[in-house]
Amino acid sequence: MLKALRRPPIELLSGLHGNWKELCIKIERVNPVLNIKFIKWREPLDNYLKLNTDGCSKGNPGEAGGGGILRDHQVTTWLKDWLY
Repeated sequence: MLKALRRPPIELLSGLHGNWKELCIKIERVNPVLNIKFIKWREPLDNYLKLNTDGCSKGNPGEAGGGGILRDHQVTTWLKDWLY
């Protein structure tokens, strides 16, 4: 499942020119919208391989890790590797 939070439109901030009170009032009125999209892994076409990867970091700079898995159309795992 993929979750994304939509940012308020930039028009919200146009024309304020340093008016902090008005800016704070507009920001308090923003209602964020949460969009949820269900995603599913699909096997690649015949005679193709699919590489799926993922990674993350703890700070910037900081500890990081990542990895990937390579599979064919029969979902046979060809290679998997994780780096930390």
